[in-house]
Amino acid sequence: MQISGFYSLAFSAQLPGSGAMVIIDNGTVRGADSQYLYAGTVEQSGDALKVQLHVKAHAEAAKVLFSDVGGEFSLELDGTGNELAFCVAGASPLPHSSVTVTGHRVAQLDLS
Repeated sequence: MQISGFYSLAFSAQLPGSGAMVIIDNGTVRGADSQYLYAGTVEQSGDALKVQLHVKAHAEAAKVLFSDVGGEFSLELDGTGNELAFCVAGASPLPHSSVTVTGHRVAQLDLS
């Protein structure tokens, strides 16, 4: 089943417990948290997922997951999932570091 809906995200990086809300619709990702904006794509083949995510600070002195401040970066993540939950992982912007993103659907797009 195609991944779509409102998803709560949890990030595993140097600042564990960081999270965000995103909307996934027809392979497009859009979302935010109190410091960052998220935009990208999700390609799905069965349970396999490939996510490309662009991340950009919108708050002054935003603290990024990787323990530096502010900025803009992109992530390429691979993993698995379904319409209810997913887990993707990949390299972080820092050398020899990785990030894992888990998502849990909190609502369908039509809020039903």
